[in-house]
Amino acid sequence: MLSAGCSSGEEAYTVRFRAHDLGFGLHQPIRVDGIDVDPVRVNLGCHAIYRSRSLRVMHAAQVERYLEPAGTERFQVRAPF
Repeated sequence: MLSAGCSSGEEAYTVRFRAHDLGFGLHQPIRVDGIDVDPVRVNLGCHAIYRSRSLRVMHAAQVERYLEPAGTERFQVRAPF
């Protein structure tokens, strides 16, 4: 899948998390690529570290499943996502 205009990756990771919640990728990995015209923002997305305000639409169970604390008010996407 392709997430165009994804800035720092929140959208691409959200698509991946939602696909996993729906059962996709359980037996065969799925790939979600995020692209943007701003290479600095894309580089930030590669680190997969987000402030808690970026997660405001996620349920607590999703945050626990897909992210791990990475400092004060920051979370990093868990492997293999």
